[in-house]
Amino acid sequence: MSPGGRELWRFPLESAPVLPPAVDSYGTIYLMSDSRTLMCLDRTGRFVWKKTVDISAVNLYALYDRILVIGHDSTTVYYTDGELAGQIKEAPLHLLFLDPYLYWQKPDGSWNLVDMDTLELSPAETVLPPGTLYPEDHILVSYENKIISGRKDWFMEAMEAGEDAYHPYYQSGSNPGRSRSINILPGQSQRLSRFKEKSGSPLLPLLQIDSQFLSQILKTYESVKSFQELIRMESDYDLVFQEILSDSYVVSSDVYRESLDEYSRYRIYNILCRWGNLKSRETLLFLSEQEQSPQNIALIMDGLGRIGLDVDGRSMVCLQKSADRFPRDSNVLLGAVRNASLLARYNGGRAILKMMNFYTELQQKNPNGSLMMLIRTELKSF
Repeated sequence: MSPGGRELWRFPLESAPVLPPAVDSYGTIYLMSDSRTLMCLDRTGRFVWKKTVDISAVNLYALYDRILVIGHDSTTVYYTDGELAGQIKEAPLHLLFLDPYLYWQKPDGSWNLVDMDTLELSPAETVLPPGTLYPEDHILVSYENKIISGRKDWFMEAMEAGEDAYHPYYQSGSNPGRSRSINILPGQSQRLSRFKEKSGSPLLPLLQIDSQFLSQILKTYESVKSFQELIRMESDYDLVFQEILSDSYVVSSDVYRESLDEYSRYRIYNILCRWGNLKSRETLLFLSEQEQSPQNIALIMDGLGRIGLDVDGRSMVCLQKSADRFPRDSNVLLGAVRNASLLARYNGGRAILKMMNFYTELQQKNPNGSLMMLIRTELKSF
């Protein structure tokens, strides 16, 4: 179901899942269709892969590019594309994920830090404050004179969430312990600073020297068969493209996007729109303000429409601004109408009112026959 209450898709199962599904920050869903079968569905409800696990699962977690299948006395770890990452020869009493660290409490009460690359445990001090309680079926965390309560596994996010734990998103049955909340995804400035620290030299000067290098990167991204395979290969792919396409906002040297050939830019936008997710949304919104080509603006709008989620309304604002910038370009105007309808369907409530106001403005400014027909068609669907 969308946040606006509309059914987005359904997937038939032979039996009820034995555990609550785990959802990662990209919207990918992992579930145990029985105690030994792990199944992956992407955010559109498409079947991606299925694996037989070697333990009887009692708990399931998704942490960025890893899935933890916890048994009675061991834990099997998979990558998001279904490949086996390894096994930890014990099961945790409790887990605490504070990005980028995973804390693991042993049955004897001692805490360890998990190296997610080697899956080795090393002694660590607990980061939980004094007064943390672990009842049998619920978790109560005392934090700055607040009590955050919820299901047993919610505490993984409760410490990060703080006051947000009282947000309706947490109260409505969503499980922040199994799903990285949209409210705490790293902000754009944080992600850019992390990416710059990680990447070192700006990419675009290197790509300008060797255009085949850029083509090789694009071919790699274009050849992947699933989003899970893509993020396994490069979890910050959207920031790679943002750095290539942007100027001094990201890179430190005097580089301009216009020096990148038009076809490469078009290929990059196609990839971002095809594999769009909540992280890509930030990149698409940034690039919508920098891009001057109506054709590329239309691609950006399609990407925002496919992503769907627009809690802060910025995607809808992007469509409106794009229509104002190119009032005579039919591709941009038709794309704005089509994707405003997608955003309204997905988010419901105020998004529908914003869409209708947007349509009214378009009809007043652009009495175009094909545009009017598309608006009437989209309104009938509501």
